[in-house]
Amino acid sequence: MANAAWGMALGFQHPSAIFLAAAGKHHFITDMPTTNTLGPRITLRHDFRLGAETQEPAVADAGPAHDAENAPKQRVIEAYQNGIASLCQVLDPNKHSDGNQDGIASVPKVPDADISRNKAAIILLQQFAAFVAAGLESGFKEDIREHYMTQVHRDFDLFCTLLQKQNLPPDTRRQAILNLADGVAVCAPGVAQNIEAATRELKALTSGVAQNFVSQLITLIENQAQAFMRERKVGAHPGNEIHYVATFFNQVAHYFSLPQRTDAFIPVLAPALLEAGTRHILDSVTAERVIEHMAEDCLACVQEFYASSHPEVCTTAFDAQILGDMFLKFENDLGPRLEARFGPMGEENFFPPCPTSADERYRLARETSLIARSIARNLREAGIVDFKATYVLGEKGPGLKLKQLGENLFYVSETYKNDPEDEDQGRHLHQHHTLEQFVLADMARGQSLLEQLALAAVTQPEAKAAKNTFLENFPASLLKEMQDAASKEQAAGLFEQALSLLPSAADRDAVTAVTLELARLSKQMDIVNLIFGKLSPEQLDMGNPHNNTTLELALLYQQADLIRTLITTISPEQLSLQDGNGATALMHALEYAQQHQQPEFSLALIDKMRPDQLSLQERNGNTALMYALMNRQSALAEKLIDKMNPEQLSLQDIDGYTALMCALEYQQPELAKLLIDASSPKQLRLQNRYGQTARMIAKRHQQPEIAQFLKEKTNRLWSFFY
Repeated sequence: MANAAWGMALGFQHPSAIFLAAAGKHHFITDMPTTNTLGPRITLRHDFRLGAETQEPAVADAGPAHDAENAPKQRVIEAYQNGIASLCQVLDPNKHSDGNQDGIASVPKVPDADISRNKAAIILLQQFAAFVAAGLESGFKEDIREHYMTQVHRDFDLFCTLLQKQNLPPDTRRQAILNLADGVAVCAPGVAQNIEAATRELKALTSGVAQNFVSQLITLIENQAQAFMRERKVGAHPGNEIHYVATFFNQVAHYFSLPQRTDAFIPVLAPALLEAGTRHILDSVTAERVIEHMAEDCLACVQEFYASSHPEVCTTAFDAQILGDMFLKFENDLGPRLEARFGPMGEENFFPPCPTSADERYRLARETSLIARSIARNLREAGIVDFKATYVLGEKGPGLKLKQLGENLFYVSETYKNDPEDEDQGRHLHQHHTLEQFVLADMARGQSLLEQLALAAVTQPEAKAAKNTFLENFPASLLKEMQDAASKEQAAGLFEQALSLLPSAADRDAVTAVTLELARLSKQMDIVNLIFGKLSPEQLDMGNPHNNTTLELALLYQQADLIRTLITTISPEQLSLQDGNGATALMHALEYAQQHQQPEFSLALIDKMRPDQLSLQERNGNTALMYALMNRQSALAEKLIDKMNPEQLSLQDIDGYTALMCALEYQQPELAKLLIDASSPKQLRLQNRYGQTARMIAKRHQQPEIAQFLKEKTNRLWSFFY
């Protein structure tokens, strides 16, 4: 297939001839969300370089080998061949030395498992050399030939130059070449764009925060273009996608001061479609999303760095002595690495204090607002973006402010003088906190700030977004502080204080429900019990995220005493209520019985429920009987079969399975016999979505007695006797 690809690429004359022989593997940002408003607060600058220490030398100043515009054809061909030879040397398992050969730094021995992939990549690169040589000699059309003499040549030369950087790890060096090799087996314009993308990836790895930002910005724009194409089914022909991406990218490149992507065969698109695609891309707060993504990436790097020496760094608070050790590691090793990728980054962004702890304790940050703020500051100082924070509350100058960094990134900023008694000698200091950190650390001022925010949220979209973001983040911060409390009494007091800060009952209910759910998922049952002890059943009915009844919540959170009380007092009508997933209280009780080997609540509910209530189905079509069968709760399943009406036993889930099929799948032959006895021949002949009947499932599970029984009962003649 590869040889055919080279042949077609050499004779490439029209976009319809484009086809894909091997897909490039360049992943920078995936699944980035979009919004409906263009953010006016960040303006990109033309110069994306941090400064002289991180600049790539200009192509024209790097020597005659870079002067591609005026170079003779043969000289350009030789330059491609020499570059490819140097790349192949890195991948060649038979060539490893202590020194440099052909300008590429030495690499360690390649593991045997990678040799076959390296050999395949070498073949692709060598074919690429022949492809370029033949194309420049006579195979390319004039515009493609000119393109390969200039832009593609410069990109490829820069790729080879960047590979020589000593700070590039050997595995990264090798992987970059493999990625490039995967992207050179396509048509001529496609090869050009894959070389450009591979070069951009290497720049991001070797040139620091500025190029890292630009690389991710470009990739985000490309991803948005691809998302629009998928929605509108643009460029459905295999191989054409890359050219349409270039078209949409070039329409918006100047908005971000980015150079246009190079593609000799830009498709012709209807003006209305082009305008719609451009608006789709520009409607995202693109630069802010890149900053947010970089902040998440930065925090992930910190978590990974400390995980080996401090396995519980993400979940457990640590004391000041451990913090000192972590700061030392940060300063000596991690800090320089982060600065190379994201710019200067202080330790305080990652290790906020636990404000409610009796002793001095800290934890690793889980929220990226302050990290994103630092990255935005670095980009602003590098001249890449003109970053202007929005003041949600307060104004510039001394005092307390709530600022907005991006769409959902907010932080509290406080400016004050370090010596208020001597105004002349005092120096302005700045402190920054996430909103939830500030509220927990200074509850009096935090409550005042939240009250101001609630009032502003009525008329200001930014304040409403800040309030919603706070309510989303606050439960996790509250739970962590309760975990670090010295005693249950202190944790209970903290919970009551934190709820009292919230200005409305709806907010208190929402925070309570989410905190409960987080505590349950993290198996913090002491905290679950503590919260339940503080609340009435009426409070639990409000604001929970899954529309659970109080009885369902009590079952979820294993509150046995409350469950008994509720079952005796609950009305028959309430037993028909279903949560957001369609599950009934009985289904939750069956799950509880399975976890705790305690069927009393399920039995009590079955006794109180009518047959029509027992047959209710959740969103996947499962009934309570199916739950019991899948959990192998034989006694409960038998009680349900006895109480349900015969026609309800043949209900099918979304895959077409009946209760009988579940009994057979889960190896419960005695219950299967009960279901067969209670079912009509028509019910027994039902098929699931795979075309299987109950008899076919019985045969598959080696249950010949039941299979024979089903055969006889579904036979029209024998069914008369049954």
